Amino acid sequence: MAKFIYKAKDGIRTVTGEIEAQTENLAIRELEKMGYIPVKVEEVSKYQSIPETQAFGLGAVSKIRKISPRDINTFTRQLASLFKSKVQLVKSLDIIGRESQNLRLKEIVSDLRDEIKDGRQLSEALGKYPKYFSRVYINMIASGEKGGMLENILLRLVDFADKEEEIKSKLRAALAYPLLMLVMGILTVFVMITFVMPKLVKLFSDMKQTLPLATRILIFISNFARTYWYWAVLLIAVLIFVFKKLHLIEKEIIPLEKIKLRLPLLGRYILMREIARFCRTLGLLISNGIPIRDAIEATVPALGSRALEKELRVVSKDLSSGLTVAKSLSKISFFPGFVISLIGVGEEAGRLDEAFLEIATTYEKQLDEQIKVMSSLIEPVLILGIGLVVGFIVVSMLLPIFQISLR
Repeated sequence: MAKFIYKAKDGIRTVTGEIEAQTENLAIRELEKMGYIPVKVEEVSKYQSIPETQAFGLGAVSKIRKISPRDINTFTRQLASLFKSKVQLVKSLDIIGRESQNLRLKEIVSDLRDEIKDGRQLSEALGKYPKYFSRVYINMIASGEKGGMLENILLRLVDFADKEEEIKSKLRAALAYPLLMLVMGILTVFVMITFVMPKLVKLFSDMKQTLPLATRILIFISNFARTYWYWAVLLIAVLIFVFKKLHLIEKEIIPLEKIKLRLPLLGRYILMREIARFCRTLGLLISNGIPIRDAIEATVPALGSRALEKELRVVSKDLSSGLTVAKSLSKISFFPGFVISLIGVGEEAGRLDEAFLEIATTYEKQLDEQIKVMSSLIEPVLILGIGLVVGFIVVSMLLPIFQISLR
């Protein structure tokens, strides 16, 4: 099949894009079926050296190929809006594909459109791209297709992604000022050690006296920083590389994850975030008619903690052997008694989805408070730490002068 670039009228709006067809006439017929009035249809081969948007004088399309979670959320939001406006799925995907500024997403949406045209369900088509669309996402879409409420499911997915992004945004905002302070503190110390200290070293050497221990330590650090600074850069690069590799090796990362979950402040934050994500995802899946075992199997891989993920994998087996959800989760040491009690009550009342969503809401509120506590503690700790380092440098530089004055 050949590709054709087209310009067409959609009411008073002019639209452009690409379409696949065997001939130009068939391409025009396809556009008419989509509700467009073709103005210009030409084969892509004539414009192989010219980007499609430049051919129509609309500026260059962005060549971004990386797809972020925000891009997927935007795609979901656009699809939900078009569904709400009663636009057919194929036409909706065609519109989204044309409007997308991400080249990779444009290709994926175009393929999804072709799959739908060939008679496949949207959930089946999305299954070709597990890297971008999680099992939770695909299962939700599949349940919406079965129940004839795809629009509501899309809106719920958008709401779910918004809540995830809101938590991340609050954390980023809380850490922005402390990180700025840390960077400025490191720069200050670096300038003092590499530029100020060498000038004072020359002055101290002229004194021909035994320098205090603190001053000698500072001179050693200064000389090392100026001479072997690239080793420090290399060490940081190696540590970053090793840290990333550890995330790919489950045997090494799980012990570290368990230690991290036991930390007083950070561990509590990570655990609350993971429990909130687990409960909200599970609640959404169950409320849309997905069986509890399938919902758990889809939810567990979406967690960020591999230690918690490993322990939760046994829940599905416990359910098949006749255990209740509450009893199975009670075996996991990371789950508080409060959560187990609420799940048990919800299970007995036949409102398990509501129980999970209630727990998620509670923990999300506690996460906000935890972020505030963390940010309020990080700032004074950083100020104290930077102050101690700068104070040590200043005292070390002044001690030889004090020795002279005391003689």
